[in-house]
Amino acid sequence: MSDTKTQTFMVVDSNTNNALFWEMAIKGEWGDAKVVVCQQGYDAIDQAKAMKFDFFVASWDLQPMSGMVLMQNLKEMHRYKHAPYLLFSEVLGEDDLSLAHDFGITNYIIKPFEKDKVIEKLKGMLSAEANLDSTQRSLRKIEDWIHDGKVNEALKLITPLLEKKGPHLLRAYTLNGDIWSRTEKAEKSENSYKSALKIDENYPPALTGLGKLYVKLKRFDEGLPLLEKLHETSPRNLMRMVNLGGAYLESGDEGKAEEMYRKVQSLDDTNVDSKSGLGKVEFGKGNFDNAARLFRESGKGEELASYFNTMAISRVAKGAYDEGVQVYKNAMKVLPDRSKFHLLEFNIGLALRKGRKFGEASNAFARSLKENPTYEKAKVALAATVDEARKAKLAFDEKLVKEAFAKAETPKEGEPKKAS
Repeated sequence: MSDTKTQTFMVVDSNTNNALFWEMAIKGEWGDAKVVVCQQGYDAIDQAKAMKFDFFVASWDLQPMSGMVLMQNLKEMHRYKHAPYLLFSEVLGEDDLSLAHDFGITNYIIKPFEKDKVIEKLKGMLSAEANLDSTQRSLRKIEDWIHDGKVNEALKLITPLLEKKGPHLLRAYTLNGDIWSRTEKAEKSENSYKSALKIDENYPPALTGLGKLYVKLKRFDEGLPLLEKLHETSPRNLMRMVNLGGAYLESGDEGKAEEMYRKVQSLDDTNVDSKSGLGKVEFGKGNFDNAARLFRESGKGEELASYFNTMAISRVAKGAYDEGVQVYKNAMKVLPDRSKFHLLEFNIGLALRKGRKFGEASNAFARSLKENPTYEKAKVALAATVDEARKAKLAFDEKLVKEAFAKAETPKEGEPKKAS
């Protein structure tokens, strides 16, 4: 971002006079700037999703959504991870400043405002952003590529950064750990995080990465203390609470997971990660209606389908085929997104087939094919499993199977009919 190009500012303050002051100050200095004023955090989040902003100016004293919660919500949007943020308040205590610093916000102004000082502050922030050095820009690009799943590109760019000394090494080692974690190279990921922690043993991103890695590896005795320590040092940091709730859930401690997710909800009732987590807790309790509601509100259908698939596969891998099938069936009761149902039905078929229940497996593959007639894997599996059921003299739903094959052979509107 350059301080010469047209900027789009968001100002968030429920005090109309304050908001007008900011708008006039910005327009007075940068006449071509676009300024969008929001009086509430909820409106600000909606606007941030609908538009692209270059700069945020926000009151810490917002209500009903606090400035603290608003800032964390904006920071969780990847497009605004590195945007400049200027906070203002009548009073900002040490705890407030420490929390803001946790998610990378170090610029603030205490009311009452003086226009000259405000403009000086804004200019300084814009200049700093425009004059990032090449290493800082590379690190940001690496973060973008990790976020987008372009791990090979990220690895190529970060390798030379790890070979030269400098203040960037702490962040570079941490990002390298993130890259290797994404590629399932656990040992390399662990070593990278530990290299960062040798530079600064309290560096939150490296502690977070290492803690989450250990949880993924089921090394809960090592991972949980790291995530608990992070939460204790910043108890209002929503993402740290979400990470800890997820770790508790993964370790099987649904009680602590629920407690953590409810703490998040008490601070931010719009937080989708905590809603998704609470949905998983309710699912584990068998409260499927509550789980379905929470999953709908979270909007995380695709991620949840993967979560339940992993849960079911772990049962099937242990030979507990019926348990795996039941997980899939329960998941279909609560998932809001039907686009994944054909995959769940297909996996039910695989589990039943492994359990040599060829008749029931045929029915599941048929339901998968009916749900998505273009899913070739289901078609092939259905044909093979029907043969196995007939050889084993096991009953299946002949009508359902015929309907599935017929639907798969019926061309979509505008497509030519398949040759017989």
